[in-house]
Amino acid sequence: MSENTEGRDSTEVPFISVIVPVRNGARFLGALLQSLDANSYPADRREVVVVDHESTDGSADVARRAGAHVVTTSVGPVSAVRNLGVRAASGTIVAFVDADHMVGPHWLRAAASALEPPDVGMAGDLCRAPSAGNWVQRTFDRLRVRAVDAGDVTWLGSGNMAVSRKAFEAVGGFDESLEVCEDVDLCRRVLEAGWRIRSEPRMENTHFGDPASLGAIVRGERWRGRDNLRVSLRGHPPLRAWPGILMPIVGLAAICGLLAGLLVAPWVGLSLVLCSFAVMVLLAALRALVMLVRAPTGNPIVWLQAFAVAAAFELGRSLALVAAASHEARSGSQP
Repeated sequence: MSENTEGRDSTEVPFISVIVPVRNGARFLGALLQSLDANSYPADRREVVVVDHESTDGSADVARRAGAHVVTTSVGPVSAVRNLGVRAASGTIVAFVDADHMVGPHWLRAAASALEPPDVGMAGDLCRAPSAGNWVQRTFDRLRVRAVDAGDVTWLGSGNMAVSRKAFEAVGGFDESLEVCEDVDLCRRVLEAGWRIRSEPRMENTHFGDPASLGAIVRGERWRGRDNLRVSLRGHPPLRAWPGILMPIVGLAAICGLLAGLLVAPWVGLSLVLCSFAVMVLLAALRALVMLVRAPTGNPIVWLQAFAVAAAFELGRSLALVAAASHEARSGSQP
């Protein structure tokens, strides 16, 4: 490895605190903690803080047996859970990873290296689907716009993110009024405060909680999309953000049109149903096209799979505007 932290005396590298929020995640938590323990970073310059949010499956015991510092809480969304973890942590870098992930062997070194420039406030990378995942998980992974090389970006997911404590505290941490999209909001405020955000592909991260069925995608996006519009319209959204803002609105209008068409006179309803259905198909086709452009293939089966996943994604995001899923319903979508 060529990270700048390689070969230094351990007292010269930054102290990193890894914050892991968990709620009934014992199934995957042990593997994540093992991957963190195996990282090529000085053991005396790191710690793991697991914040247990009312788990009933022994997640806290799994964390304690692995040597993690465990904090328990019973209130607040995941944004508040992560903030609580930071308050209990000692690191000058606070890294966030979710309990159903697993990180690569040089994850901590890569994070420390990426955050060395004083104007970089945040670093990370989009996670990957499990290598043994089914076709839904492999296709869902095509939705992620993953950078090939390190570079500046405007957003990182909180399941694979490292932040300088100085930047995190300067912007006030995660917004605890948000159930989801707290990472989108944090990234926006970090950028507005003058820091850069770096995509760092060496921060390898596998997400074992990727949805394993089309129904799981719908439920998951009904959860993840619940604060999407609210957060996206904060500040002054750039032009490139507007397709993502408008597509769920258009999709919801099409769903309403489809339902209305089933209730009115047949000669009017049929036209409304056909037009609404055509709009829904068009939205899914556009999403699928973008997915296939990122990773071209001549296999028509993969085309159909991309369309199916895109349709489930658009349906979930549209329904989230009026019928957001609960955390429990979303958790039921895990494979």
